[in-house]
Order: sequence, then C-alpha cells, then structure tokens
Amino acid sequence: MQITRKRVQFPKESRELNMQEFIDQKKEMFHAELAYTNVQQEIAQLESKKGERTSALLKSKKELNDDETALQTFIANDERDRKLKDDAKKKAQKARAHKEDDLKAKDSKIQTIMSEIDKNKDALTELHDNQTFLLDLSDE
Repeated sequence: MQITRKRVQFPKESRELNMQEFIDQKKEMFHAELAYTNVQQEIAQLESKKGERTSALLKSKKELNDDETALQTFIANDERDRKLKDDAKKKAQKARAHKEDDLKAKDSKIQTIMSEIDKNKDALTELHDNQTFLLDLSDE
C-alpha cells in the first residue's frame, strides 16, 4: 500500500490514470506482500526449529545426566562386587592355608606314629626272638 502511495503523490485530478502503471503497481504490491509473507513463514519455521533444537538439547542434557548417574551407580556396584569377591577370595585362601597347615600337622603326626610303630615292631621282633630263644632253652 505504501508503495502505491509513494508513487502517486499528486492529486487525482491532475494525473491521468494509466492502466499499465496501475497494473504494475498492483503487481509490485502483490510481490511485496508475497515476499513479506514468505519472510514471516521463514521466521516462523526458524522459530519452530529453534524450539525443537532447544527441546532436543534439554532432552539430551537430561539423558546425559541420567547416563552419568547410571554409570556412577554401575561403577559403585562394580567396586562393591569386586571388593566382596576379593574378600571372599582372601577368606578362601585363608581357609585353604588353614587346611594345608592341618594336613601338614596330621602328616607329621602320622610320620611320628609310623616311626614309633617301626620302633615297636623292631622291639617286638627282638622280644619275639628272645622268647623263641628262651623257649628253645627251656625245652632242652
């Protein structure tokens, strides 16, 4: 509208209406309004994209925070589980060492008893030989 007013600055009586000029003015106004509408639509689209990106960024930030929390929880649970496994492993090693010590002590006792048995067998054999000798002497 302003374009038409700028072009026509003299009163109606003093100007002659040229149909071609009028059509050109209307075309120019149409193109200006079309350009304005297109710019408004582009601005609306850009605003929409801006809102979508903002919401996507907020969603990504929330997901990142959730992932960080989940990772920290996983690490804490993993450390706890590893500590429990290490403690169980140490306990099993202590129990094994204790059993080994018990077995060594029992093996030592068995060796001592076997040694005493061998001594007693030797003494028994000697006493048996003496008995046989004495019995042989008494028979004669």
